[in-house]
Amino acid sequence: MVEHDLKKVAYYRCSAKDYLKTNDFKNARYCIKKALSILPNHFESIFVSGLIEKKAKNYEAAIKIFEHLATTVTFRAKAIYELGQIYFDLKKYYKALDYFEDYCSEAIYTENPLISYQNQVKGLTQMANIYKIVHDYDNEIKIYNKLLELEKTSKYSNPQNIYNIYQQTAIAYSANHDSANALKYYKMFNKKR
Repeated sequence: MVEHDLKKVAYYRCSAKDYLKTNDFKNARYCIKKALSILPNHFESIFVSGLIEKKAKNYEAAIKIFEHLATTVTFRAKAIYELGQIYFDLKKYYKALDYFEDYCSEAIYTENPLISYQNQVKGLTQMANIYKIVHDYDNEIKIYNKLLELEKTSKYSNPQNIYNIYQQTAIAYSANHDSANALKYYKMFNKKR
């Protein structure tokens, strides 16, 4: 592999991502195929090909790509997250939930603590959304409590996140017909405003 090849792969991959932003799937696929014809095992290009298929709603192809990438070290967490998103889009919520749980456990192993924090928040938020959709308010509340603990202990905490978690927890308690706890969290929510 020569530097010239890497530059060509980067050019085609970036072009594919640009086409993807405008939903031009034909040209995005063309560019990513060109990149992969130069370096067939280039994981970043393979990942972009999965994103193209996902956004084009060609879920079967996207699942196959991301399942392959989930076996790699470099792209495991990203691929697991994308699989969770695909199954969420397909309304296969419990399967999506399994992937987001895996994603959260993978997220803590990143070397960068900020990225670890962001990934955990992202994964837990998706889990809470699923529990809300399937009306499993007890587990939704547990996830919000995990998010709250994460926000309170992380040096990367965002006060707006805490505010939102109080609000969402209050809503979950209310949906679960627990007025006392709903009111408690609404009060905390209003104090943070």
